[in-house]
Amino acid sequence: MPQVALRNFTEVHNGMLIRCICGTPFVITHCAMLVWEGSRYNAINAHGHSHMRLPEYATVRRTDVGVDGSIDYAPWDIEFIIYKMSLKLKPEHSRGPEALDEEVAKNKTNNLKLYNQWKLKNENVGSIIADQSTVNPTT
Repeated sequence: MPQVALRNFTEVHNGMLIRCICGTPFVITHCAMLVWEGSRYNAINAHGHSHMRLPEYATVRRTDVGVDGSIDYAPWDIEFIIYKMSLKLKPEHSRGPEALDEEVAKNKTNNLKLYNQWKLKNENVGSIIADQSTVNPTT
């Protein structure tokens, strides 16, 4: 990053920073998150790292604020970020309890299916290893 661009930054943090900025809750991270504290309540995940390569989703209040995607390689204007996120649709989290229960049941069924596949695969691998351990390598 050009040294002149560093003058635009007032703070540098590692990990995660949670702040209310202009009355809007932000979770600021290096990498994008799938869910974050307050994501159900319209908190914004402002992140970098992906260099604008991640897709934007209409219902996810997350955006890459890396300087490589901004104008003049400078930090993004906070009011612009808030405006951009205000255009997002109502988040998926606002679905009713029936829809959420359906999603949980679907995920559980999927996990059970995958678990049974994994277990079967490991049982077969275990029996192959057991068979090989009875072979005397010196003969």
